[in-house]
Parts: sequence; structure tokens; C-alpha cells
Amino acid sequence: MRTERVLFRVGAHVVIRPDGLEALGGVVRWIKRDFAGIEFDRAIYPTVVDHLVQMHRTGAELAMVRD
Repeated sequence: MRTERVLFRVGAHVVIRPDGLEALGGVVRWIKRDFAGIEFDRAIYPTVVDHLVQMHRTGAELAMVRD
């Protein structure tokens, strides 16, 4: 996940809300430059992963909440 406008810390709990999908909760596990890796609270179906990848390619925004 790209993190241009939101500052995260490793261990932070986050929720992303992609358009057309339910909210996905998880924990930030790593940060490198303006990217963060999230371990999601539950398994994500391959079709949802494909949708998120396509959103990233098109530059779509994700609503995000952090603690």
C-alpha cells in the first residue's frame, strides 16, 4: 500500500475501505519510503486482491483509518 499522505508506524491498526468493497482491517508490519505492508485480520479472497491491484494501477484512492 502506498502511503503518500498518511503517516503510519509499524504495529498500527488500520482499516482500509476500497470503493465497492467492505472494510479491511489489519496491522502495519513494515514501512519503506512511501509504502507500507499490512497483515490483514483475515484472509482476502483472490478476486479482492485482484481488485485492489487494479485500483492501485489506476491510482484510485482508499479511505483509511488508523489508531
